[in-house]
Amino acid sequence: MFFKKSLFSFVEVKTFLFFILSIGTICRESISFITLLVKYRDFRIISSDSLFDINYYASLAGKSFAHRNAAIIHYIIVGEKINLDPSLEFSRFRYLCNNPDLHGMRMMPFSHFILYADKENRHY
Repeated sequence: MFFKKSLFSFVEVKTFLFFILSIGTICRESISFITLLVKYRDFRIISSDSLFDINYYASLAGKSFAHRNAAIIHYIIVGEKINLDPSLEFSRFRYLCNNPDLHGMRMMPFSHFILYADKENRHY
């Protein structure tokens, strides 16, 4: 009974641990726990959607990735900071220019786009 009521499933814990270990290999700077949770939330949002294009992103990043999740984590930690787009269909720069109220939010623009662009009739 305890396991059915637990907050995280085994798969969720495994995914979170993979995320933490991957960040450790990519990011050389220390990250606060709150920032880590925010980035994990973005990872969950992006990985649950099909819009992220691993081939397009890998060509922009000049890297090859063993699997899609590795590319998404690289995008979250490195790619977004240097303005690499996650797919041909999404431009971080254009999305923020067309929606200036989103500047300074804790959620990544791509995550916001996935969750809210259609619901809020956001311009893209």
